[in-house]
Amino acid sequence: MVKEKHNISELINQFDYSGWRRIGIHLFFWSIVYMFIRFETNQNNYYSNQTLFELIVLRDFLICVFSHYFIVAFIIPKLLNARWLPSLFLLILAYMTVHTMSYWSNQLLLFYFENAGMKKALGKYYFKVPFIVGVFSPITVYYNYAVYGFNTAITIVVKVSKDIFQSRIRNTALEKENLKLEMDFLKAQVNPHFLFNTLNNVYSLIIDKDEAAANILIKLSDLMRYTLYETNTDKILLSRELKFIEDYIALEKIRHQRKVKIELNQKGNTGNLMIPPLILITFVENAFKHGVNNTIEASWIKITIELENNTLKFDVLNSKPKKLRDETMQGGIGVVNVQKRLKNLYPNHHSLNIKNEADKFHIHLILQLNG
Repeated sequence: MVKEKHNISELINQFDYSGWRRIGIHLFFWSIVYMFIRFETNQNNYYSNQTLFELIVLRDFLICVFSHYFIVAFIIPKLLNARWLPSLFLLILAYMTVHTMSYWSNQLLLFYFENAGMKKALGKYYFKVPFIVGVFSPITVYYNYAVYGFNTAITIVVKVSKDIFQSRIRNTALEKENLKLEMDFLKAQVNPHFLFNTLNNVYSLIIDKDEAAANILIKLSDLMRYTLYETNTDKILLSRELKFIEDYIALEKIRHQRKVKIELNQKGNTGNLMIPPLILITFVENAFKHGVNNTIEASWIKITIELENNTLKFDVLNSKPKKLRDETMQGGIGVVNVQKRLKNLYPNHHSLNIKNEADKFHIHLILQLNG
């Protein structure tokens, strides 16, 4: 039973809810809502004219559609960010819009269908109340909330329930992935604290004899310190993550010397932006491992980092050996794991394009970060 639930969760998490599938699901959902409103309206037996009945159903349906998407698109995001005053203002605006649509459509229908059930449906009092007074009239308030509020509430509950369910699935998948990464890390390390302390001891021995070698050890020690002590958190300062990448590239420059042309460009201010640790380094490692280490020819790597309006653009381009298998350049399990992390951590807030061309390999990542 547990395995069956797990498989269902994976299927839901992997379902492509975009494009025509998204449109189809929305159309199917709203067709059910339309049938419900039609059934609900038909129970009143107020409308003796079939045309009037169809118009009433269509009017109520359109108001529910408007209310749903307005609340989902504008009000709920602000409520989630605890922006109460803008949420209240938008809620009042939504109510005024619904009241306007309801009031004037009723006046219009009353004009054309005066004797076809309109007065019987809502009572003569409703049509004698002026528009402004009707905003606060108990009868109109009740009618708007009872009819449109109830129907809209159903659609909102469905939407919120779906989001909560998908969020729990993503969190569960992320927890499992993090646990697996931790286990893999524990298996791979050979007492890293011992290695870290040994590096510091070696540095103290050679600092007076070979300054260049000592600087290499310092950078390597900083890399180990970062991976051991600073990455045990969900997010870290982007500036620190980029410093880690700079140190890694510096060591690679020393190792490859003049054989490889390495270019690193950074634009924009990192500020206080946060990012999950070790989520970018895989792409850099992939460029060196497959694009540089597998060739004896002159090769190149170009890394560009751009920051603008809390959006990170991360590009890694590298030359590619002529006879390198396509599957090798895809980066193996490392890139696959990063793709999973991005999907779980930044759903609908990232874009990752991988281009495997004849003579070069290109990673283009756009990531929307929170301030």
